[in-house]
Amino acid sequence: MSKIRDTDYLTISARVRAMENRLVTRERMERMVEARSDDEAVKVLAECGYEELPALTNRGLDELLSAARAALYRELGGEVITLGSDAHSGDMVGCAIRQRQQLLRDCGFRYFCTFEEGKPLFRPL
Repeated sequence: MSKIRDTDYLTISARVRAMENRLVTRERMERMVEARSDDEAVKVLAECGYEELPALTNRGLDELLSAARAALYRELGGEVITLGSDAHSGDMVGCAIRQRQQLLRDCGFRYFCTFEEGKPLFRPL
């Protein structure tokens, strides 16, 4: 086994460092919680690079953050991604799978992954 050198992860380290100033830190999260209005909370998110917010609803914000996470994961070289459903009633199971598949396509993914007997199966989007 070869020894790991400091330069082996230089590209990814530089990318993560450059993105650190856009993270939603604890301090920023507290500022959003303490905001007196939705507009004040949106200003904090704008500092992190989320200028184009959809209607400020839980669903809209969740979609925005999901898209940002998926795009970043893809940009950093991520390929194995699964789709799930956090339903609290039977009629809601899988309710947004088609929209999530489109979100993954928009981020540059061509496949999503399911597992059978612990083995990954890549399925086209």
